[in-house]
Amino acid sequence: MHDPGHPAQTNVNNLGKMKKIFLASALVSTMSMVWDIGAQSSLNSILATVDGDPITLLDVISGTNEREERISSVYSGSAPAGEIEKIRRDALEEIIDDKLLLAEFKRRGYKVPPQMVERMIDSIASEIAEGDRRRLSELAEKNKMSIEKLRRKAEDRAAIELMVNEFCSRHISASPKEVRERASMSKAAGIGAPKVELLVIFIGKDAEGETAKAELVRKIGEDVKRNNKNIFATLAKLYSESNSASKGGNLGWVEKDKLRPEFAKALEGLDTGKAVGPIETPEGSYFLFLAGAESGTRAPKDDALALDEARKAILDEKRTAAKRDFVSGLRKKAIIRYFQ
Repeated sequence: MHDPGHPAQTNVNNLGKMKKIFLASALVSTMSMVWDIGAQSSLNSILATVDGDPITLLDVISGTNEREERISSVYSGSAPAGEIEKIRRDALEEIIDDKLLLAEFKRRGYKVPPQMVERMIDSIASEIAEGDRRRLSELAEKNKMSIEKLRRKAEDRAAIELMVNEFCSRHISASPKEVRERASMSKAAGIGAPKVELLVIFIGKDAEGETAKAELVRKIGEDVKRNNKNIFATLAKLYSESNSASKGGNLGWVEKDKLRPEFAKALEGLDTGKAVGPIETPEGSYFLFLAGAESGTRAPKDDALALDEARKAILDEKRTAAKRDFVSGLRKKAIIRYFQ
């Protein structure tokens, strides 16, 4: 690296991608989890160790619970066990890779620039606490995480990304020929599955508080009739019992033909920018906001845009391959044990 004390200094200000990676990491996912004391024993079960450092089921689900929620509550049928198992298995391998990268960072005596950690904390505060660090601290404590633990996680994530940038990203490139060929292939692939972008609010059934829950569902139903995305997102943050609540209920894009029947029926004829609900299901009441819809037929892309997207896709693939090769060397020197 260029400076043993401060690796990859030129990347300190490149926080855009790191912010997205970090916010999608176990940190924010953990803060959005619904804690079940009765399940703690199984959540704390050890799935693997890396040089004696344990990885628990909780560590894995903290990074996968939103994807699992999308599969189990949005798509039709019951949650496919095989798909969820694959998501968790892939997440476990990613955690192992991250632990190895972090250990190598520390072994080399590198340091994370303090300003990088502060900017990442600011990014998190902006994303989930309206830019207020005091509010962020309150949210962290409410979800059994101190602000110092939050800071340590931010520092660890920054260290991992600095390692990836230095050893897996710095020397990769996409040739003009590669970019042109990928752009041409992209233009030829003009048909995809119809998709919808959804925000969701979920209020679970509660036999002991049935009356209060019914009143809450009624009030939310009145508010969502205003068909305002910001209001819907705020309601999700305040009342939704789903793991996507901290993100304003945003589930992202899902394939329309895989939606569970209740959702597919509710969305029939619904215009983009409109809300619908309550949708009654065996587990509780849902409200949906249709934030976007794609027919599956893509409009022709501008040449410059197509080339830019092709270049980014190629670099991402090469970065992933370079990381896999680099971590493979670290894995050969580590003692990794699985307990499954």
